[in-house]
Amino acid sequence: MARQLSEAASKEERSSPKEAQVKEKRRKNTTTKNIPDHLLPKVAIVGRPNVGKSALFNRLVGGKKAIVVDEPGVTRDRLYGRSYWGNYEFMVVDTGGVLTISKSQTDLVEELAVSTTIGMEGIPLATREAAVAKMPTMIEKQATVAVEESSVIIFLVDGQAGLNAADVEIADWLRKHYSDKCIILAVNKCESPRKGITQASEFWSLGFDPFPISALSGTGTGELLDLVCAGIEKVELLQVKASAEGTEYLEEENYIPAIAIVGRPNVGKSSILNALVGEDRTIVSPVSGTTRDAIDTEFTGPDGQKFRLIDTAGIRKKTAVASSGSIPEALSVNQAFRAIRRSDVVALVIEAMACITEQDCKIAERIEREGKGCLIVVNKWDTIPNKNQETTIFYEEDVRRKVRSLSWAPIVYSTAIAGHSVEKQKTVAIDFGICIQYRRSDVLFHILTRRNKIPAYHVIVVAVIQLKLCISELNAAVIQLKLGISELNAAVIQLKLCISELKAQKHLRDNSRSSNRVVLLLYSRIIVSAAAVEKERSRRLTTAILNQVVREAVAFKAPPRTRGGKRGRVYYSTQAAIRPPTFVFFVNDAKLFPETYRRYMEKQLRTSAGFAGTPIRLLWRSRRKIEKSAGKGPSTTMQDGFTGIEKSLAVPA
Repeated sequence: MARQLSEAASKEERSSPKEAQVKEKRRKNTTTKNIPDHLLPKVAIVGRPNVGKSALFNRLVGGKKAIVVDEPGVTRDRLYGRSYWGNYEFMVVDTGGVLTISKSQTDLVEELAVSTTIGMEGIPLATREAAVAKMPTMIEKQATVAVEESSVIIFLVDGQAGLNAADVEIADWLRKHYSDKCIILAVNKCESPRKGITQASEFWSLGFDPFPISALSGTGTGELLDLVCAGIEKVELLQVKASAEGTEYLEEENYIPAIAIVGRPNVGKSSILNALVGEDRTIVSPVSGTTRDAIDTEFTGPDGQKFRLIDTAGIRKKTAVASSGSIPEALSVNQAFRAIRRSDVVALVIEAMACITEQDCKIAERIEREGKGCLIVVNKWDTIPNKNQETTIFYEEDVRRKVRSLSWAPIVYSTAIAGHSVEKQKTVAIDFGICIQYRRSDVLFHILTRRNKIPAYHVIVVAVIQLKLCISELNAAVIQLKLGISELNAAVIQLKLCISELKAQKHLRDNSRSSNRVVLLLYSRIIVSAAAVEKERSRRLTTAILNQVVREAVAFKAPPRTRGGKRGRVYYSTQAAIRPPTFVFFVNDAKLFPETYRRYMEKQLRTSAGFAGTPIRLLWRSRRKIEKSAGKGPSTTMQDGFTGIEKSLAVPA
C-alpha cells in the first residue's frame, strides 16, 4: 500500500510544477506587490488529533502542502502557508493535535503511534522511551507557539465523531488564556448541508458559535474565510501602517534562493535548522522520523541576503519504506524529493561517525540528476575521537572517493559545543572572530582552552580549517596571476567568499552581545557556502572566455582518433543556460567524443572557470554533410547528437 501511494504521489509530483506556475501567475495578476511573511496576520488551526486540520490547511492555501492521512499524530511541527481571500492576505498555520491532560502518558504515546525501533538501533532503550515520552509535550508546545502569534484561531472539531472530552478541555484552555483573540469554532466533516446544522448544534455547549464546514469538499469554507477576514487587518491598513513607520516593506519581492536540508534519518537536519534560525522552529528528538512535512522557514544571512530554508524528513531506502508499510513515511519521502526539486541549493547532511553510506550515495545521485547546487555538511563533527591536524584532510579524501557524483561539492563541518552556558558561548564567539580575523591560531588556542576550558581538539580542528583556507586563497591568487584571463573569475569568487566570511564573523560578534541564542560560526559557514554555490550556479561565462578555455583544453589533449583515423573537432562553444550552467559544443560529429573525453572537458572547465558546488551540463551538437541528392546542390544541416536528458536541453539550430 505504501509503495502504491508513493508511486501515485510521484506521478502527481510531476504535474505539480505546472499547476504551481499557473497559480503564481494568477496571484501576481491580482497582487502587484508582496508583503513579507512575518508582516502578514496569522491564522492558526488548532484542535485534537485527526479532526482534519491538515486537510483544511491544504484547502485554504490551495495546494497539497501538508501530509493528509487518516491517522492521528501525522502533523507535528508548525506549517505555514499563504492564503488569499478578496483583498485580504494572511498566513495560515497548521499545527499538531493538542493532547490533553485527561489521558495518561501511555494512551498518548499509543495514540501518536510513535515507533521506538525503526531507525533507532544505536540508541539505548531508556533514551528511546524518554524521547517518546517527551513527544506529546513538544507537539503541544509547537501548537501553543502558533496560537500565541496568531490573531485569529480556528478551533476545529469533528462533526461525525461528535462532542469529545478533549474538545471541552481545549475550549476551556482557549477561553481561559486567549479570550482576547478572535476564536472561530468550525465543525468539520459536515459534507451534507442539511445534516451539517444538526451535527453542529451539539457543539453549542462549548461556548462558541459552531460553523459547519467540509475541508474535503469545500462546503462552507467561503463563509469561514469571511469570518476569518473579519478578524484580521486588511491589506490596505497594513500598508498604511508600514508607510507610517517609515519603512518600505511593500517592495517587489526579489528572487529568494531556497536551501533544502536533506539526508538520512537522525543525522541532525532539524538541529541545523534550529541553530541557523535561532529558535525551536522544529521538533528535535532521537525518535527516527520526527519530521514529517517539509518545513519552509525564511532566514536572513549576515550580509542581509534572504534565504528560504527547507527542513525535510529523513530519507530511508525505498525497500525499507515499502516493507514498513507506513503511509506517512512514504508521503514524507515524496515531500523530501519534492523539496529537492523546488530548491536551488541542497545541503546533504551526513553523520561524521557513519561517514558516507549507500543511501547517501543514492541521495547524492538524485541531487546531481536534478541539476541542483549542493554542499556536503558533515554534522556531529565533535563525535570524532582523537582528531588531529590531518583528520580533516583524510576525511575529505574519503568522502570524495565514495561520492564521485558530487566531487565538485564543497564540504562544510558543523558541530555545537555542548555543556556550556550562553554567556560562555558569547565570549567564545567574540574571541573566535577576533583571532580568525588576524590569523592568530596560537592565541585562539590559548584563549579558548585556558580561559573558557573548552576541549582542545575542537579548537585545533577549527584553527586548521581556517589556516588552510587562508593558504588555499593565497595559492589560488598566485595561480590566477600566472595562468591568465580565463581563470581570473575563480580568484574573484574566492575573494567574495572570504569577504562573506568576514561579514559573517562581524555579524556573529555584533549579535553575540544581544541575542539569547548564539549561532556558531561553523553553522554560519553553511549559509556562506550555500550563497557562494548559488552565485556559481547563476554565473554566465562570455563566449570569448569560454572558447579560450576550450582551445587550451584541446591543445593540451586532443580528442582521440578512431580506428578509421577520424578525430573529433570542436568548432566553437557557448553557454546556453544557467541553473545549472549548460554549455553547447558545436563539433563535427558528437560520436567521435567518448565519455572519457567529455569528463576531461568538464574537469578543465571547472579548473579554469570555477563553478564549484554546481553541476554543469555539456551538450554536444554534431554537424554532418549530407551527400548531394539527385538534381540538388550540396547542403549542410545541423543534426542533434544528444541522448537522454541532453535532448530536452538542446538548443534549436
